[in-house]
Amino acid sequence: MEAHYLNSLEKTAVSPDGSFSEMERQMYLDIINDLREIELNRRKEFSGLNARIEEMGLKLDSLESENAALRSELAKTSREKSDVSQANELNKQTLYGSKTQKGTKVVNNRGKSRDEERDDFDGTPSSLSDEVSGDEAAGSASSGSISSLNESAVSRKAVRPESYATMDAAREMIYECDLSNLPKDKKFICFKEVEEYERVAYIQKNLYRVAVLEDEYGVRSDYFVPIDKADSHRPYANVVKGTHATPELLGDLVTNRFQLQQPVYRELIRMCNEKMSICRQTIGNWFQKGADFLKELLPYLKGELLKNMSFIHSDETWCRVRIELPQIVGKFKYVKRYIWVLVNEATKVVYYLYDNGSRGGQVIRDFLGGFKGSLQTDAYAAYRFFDKEEVGIEHIVCMAHVRAKFKYAQTTGQDSRADYFLERIGALYGIELENSLFRRNPEEVLKMRQTRGREILGDIQQRAKQLLDDPIAHYGKLMKTALNYMMNNWLQLIKYTSEAQYTIDNSVAERSIRPFTIGRKNSISFGSEDGAQVASVYYTFVETCRLRGISPKDYFVQFFRWIVSGRTDYEAMMPSLSVK
Repeated sequence: MEAHYLNSLEKTAVSPDGSFSEMERQMYLDIINDLREIELNRRKEFSGLNARIEEMGLKLDSLESENAALRSELAKTSREKSDVSQANELNKQTLYGSKTQKGTKVVNNRGKSRDEERDDFDGTPSSLSDEVSGDEAAGSASSGSISSLNESAVSRKAVRPESYATMDAAREMIYECDLSNLPKDKKFICFKEVEEYERVAYIQKNLYRVAVLEDEYGVRSDYFVPIDKADSHRPYANVVKGTHATPELLGDLVTNRFQLQQPVYRELIRMCNEKMSICRQTIGNWFQKGADFLKELLPYLKGELLKNMSFIHSDETWCRVRIELPQIVGKFKYVKRYIWVLVNEATKVVYYLYDNGSRGGQVIRDFLGGFKGSLQTDAYAAYRFFDKEEVGIEHIVCMAHVRAKFKYAQTTGQDSRADYFLERIGALYGIELENSLFRRNPEEVLKMRQTRGREILGDIQQRAKQLLDDPIAHYGKLMKTALNYMMNNWLQLIKYTSEAQYTIDNSVAERSIRPFTIGRKNSISFGSEDGAQVASVYYTFVETCRLRGISPKDYFVQFFRWIVSGRTDYEAMMPSLSVK
C-alpha cells in the first residue's frame, strides 16, 4: 500500500513537462524519507516481535518437556501406588481372606458381615438382608418363592450315605441278664443287645512300696516282691528311661502334641480335668527323652529317603523360636527360623530337617550330599544350585506356584490378561486328572504329556513372550512378577513332561508341611532351639507313619515298649506297613 501510495504521489506530482519544482521535489522527498523511516521502525518492531515469538517458542518447548517429564513421573508414581495397593491387598488376602485359589474366574461371594448389616439397617424391612429377613418375609412370600427357598435348602443338604460304619470301641464290657427270677406271667423269647458308650479318661499312678535293705557293711539296696505272686508289675520295669511315663502315656502325649496339634498348655488342662497334676517343663523333658531314642532311627530313615534315582519333593517354612540373649541373663527374644521337609513317595518317607533354623542353600546341599536323582521344589533361590549339570540332580519347578502368582494378578491385581494363563494351566491339570481317573500306565502318561501337554505349554510360552516383548504394554507388579517368575524358570517347569514318575507340582511336600504350619499357629513359638529340633523328629515319624498307613500312636507306643524292653536293633524298629 505504501508503494502504491508513493507511486501515485510521484505520478500526480510530475509537471506537464515531466519535471518537479524544487519545492515540490523537496516536499515529496521529505514525505518519502518519513515513510521510509516509518517502514524501518516497523521492520525493527517486527524483528523484535519475531525474536520474542522465538523466545516464547523455546520457553513453550521447555515447558512441554517439563510437562512430559511430570507426566512420566506421575505415571511412575501411579504405577508405584498401584503396586503398593496390590501388595497391601495381597497381604490382607493372605492374612484374613480365603486361601483357596480354585477356579479361573474372579468370583466374589462374600456377603455382608454382621457389622455391615447392623450399620445398613435403618428400621425398615427393606434394609434387612436376605439371611436376616428370610423368616419374616416368608409370611408374605408367594408360594413360588417359598418353593424356591425350600429347593435351595434341599440342594444345600449333604447327601446321606447309603450305609454307616458300625460303632466299635477298644474295650467291651458285657453285662448278662439274670433269668432266674422271671415274672411268672411272662415267658422268655430271646436276648437283644442294647449298646451304650462311655469315655473312661483318667491317668493311673502306680505306687510301689519298695523296701530299702542294708547289709552288714552299710550298703543299701532296694527290694520288692509283690504280695500277689501273680502280679507282674515291677518298679521301673514299664517306664521309658529318664521319665516317669509308661510307653502308653508317652505315646498318647506325643500323639496329642504332634499329630492332633494340641499345645502343651491345653494338654495340661486336659490332664487337670483327669485329676493329674504335672509341670509343663516335665512334659517337655519327657518329649526330649523320647526324641533322643527316635533320633537313633533317623540315619536309616534318611537312607530310605535318599535312595539313588529317587524322585524327592522339598519345601520349607518358618517358625518362631525363643533365643536367650547371651549378654543379659534371663532375657530372651523370639527370632524367625526355618524348617525343611523332604518327601519320597516311592519309599513313603517324610523327613523334617531343622539345621539351626537356617534357610540357606548350604543346608539342603549338605543334607542331600551325594544323592543322585530328581528333586522338585518351588523357585526359591537356594535350589538354583541344583540347576547345574555337574550336580547330578534333575531339578523340577512346581507349576502350582506359577498358577498362584497369576491368580494373585487376576484377583488382587485385577489384570484380565491373567485369565488366559489360568485357563491354559488348568488345561494342563486336566490332562493330569485324566491320567489319574483313567489309570493310565507310565507310557500313556508320558505320551499325553509330550503331545497335548507340550502343545499347551508352547501356547503359554508364546503368549508370555508377546506380552513381555510389547514395548507399550503396562503391567502391574503382580502380573509382571508372574510372567518373570514363569519365564525365568521355564526349563525347570516343563521338565515334568520328560518322565512319567514326575509330577506337575510340589503339592506332595505342601501337604506334608501343612501339619507343621497348623502346629505353629496353635503353639505360636518353640521355647528353644532344642524344642524345634525335637518337633522336627516327632513330625518326621508322625508324617511317615501316616504316609505308610500306620497309626502314629500305635507306632510310638510300640517303639517305647521296645525301648523299655532293651531293644537296640534300630533298623528293625523302623515304621513298617504293620506294627507288631
